[in-house]
Amino acid sequence: MGTVKDDSGLGVADVIVVLDGETTTVTAPDGSYRFDGVDLGRHLVKLDAARLHTDLGGLLQTRAVFVSQNEPGRANFLLARLCQIAGQVYVKDARSDYREPLASVVVELSSGVQATTDSGGRYRFVGLKPGRYTVGVASTTDLLALMPIPPTSWSFNLRPGENATGADFAFERRQRHIIFAVLPAS
Repeated sequence: MGTVKDDSGLGVADVIVVLDGETTTVTAPDGSYRFDGVDLGRHLVKLDAARLHTDLGGLLQTRAVFVSQNEPGRANFLLARLCQIAGQVYVKDARSDYREPLASVVVELSSGVQATTDSGGRYRFVGLKPGRYTVGVASTTDLLALMPIPPTSWSFNLRPGENATGADFAFERRQRHIIFAVLPAS
């Protein structure tokens, strides 16, 4: 028996808890769980990380518990509500509000984690632990023909469960100047 709670102290429902690698149960709405009819002795309890809510994470270490006649054994788990950062990379049309999405652009977090924009110019970092992050464009497919429009980076101090959206990066096409010269007659 035990509980699964998030970092705000709330119980987490519908988490699969595994006893000794084979017997499973699911947490109640308050995050509590229990296994009935467990033999006396040492047992291992863990969470099924593969089926955990995608917005939750943390230390999912297996817990050893000892069940005796006087003590049923208890394993509590504390999960962190994870964060995400998302945005779009695009070329801004100088004459309108049109945004031309840029695909295959590498966007990077200060931690070194990278994401590549999809065909709509969108990127997303998910499963981030709460904390401070800076995100910027690491490369574009056609960097020489584009000029960044500030801001060229975004910084966030994400609290548990916070999602930062709209961390967009805009570029404009470099203007090519045509120079006319009169050539001397030969």
